[in-house]
Amino acid sequence: ALINAIVGTVISKQKLQSLIITLAMMAAARGFALSWTNGQPVYYDNNFIYELAGGYVWIFPIPVIVMVFVLAITQFVLKKTRFGRYVHAVGGNQEAAITSGINVNRVKIGVFAISGALTGLAGCIMAGRLMSGSPIAGQGFELDVIAGVVIGGTSLKGGYGGMVGTLLGVLTVGVIANGLTILGVEYYYQLMAKGAIIYLAMVIDSRTKKVKR
Repeated sequence: ALINAIVGTVISKQKLQSLIITLAMMAAARGFALSWTNGQPVYYDNNFIYELAGGYVWIFPIPVIVMVFVLAITQFVLKKTRFGRYVHAVGGNQEAAITSGINVNRVKIGVFAISGALTGLAGCIMAGRLMSGSPIAGQGFELDVIAGVVIGGTSLKGGYGGMVGTLLGVLTVGVIANGLTILGVEYYYQLMAKGAIIYLAMVIDSRTKKVKR
């Protein structure tokens, strides 16, 4: 949360491109993690993290419960709170949001910080499943994230989108990836397929916007 709050502050104050600065921080953080660990997994003994990643409540895996809880909270915030409306307003038309009296910088920093906190939570769950902290864990997931979000109907240009659609998009990407793996499709062909999916989703998003206009 702290790292992403810093990223949000830099982007807001210096009026820089969010995607580029986020990728720059990702590269820097990954390099720091590799340097800190000498490129080796860090093994630990923490029952709480193990339970968070592999425990059950009755028949329901705890990671699924965490996902549903986060989905419900974020959906409520986006659709039912002032902050959620501000997020959509800033994403849709930043200049109009400023004219309306919205503190755009504060909204951006808040969104980045929340994103960072949830990323940290996902990292804890992954570390629990791997039973170690790996500096290269999650490498390449950014492509899956972008594909899932775009397929779920969220515009990369901002303005509209929701958590339910994102969940369906992520599940779609997961099903496709698992299906290709089961069929024995080589990994590099899977990457090509994901790239094609993102392209098609962007084309559909662009045409949908034109129809709405």
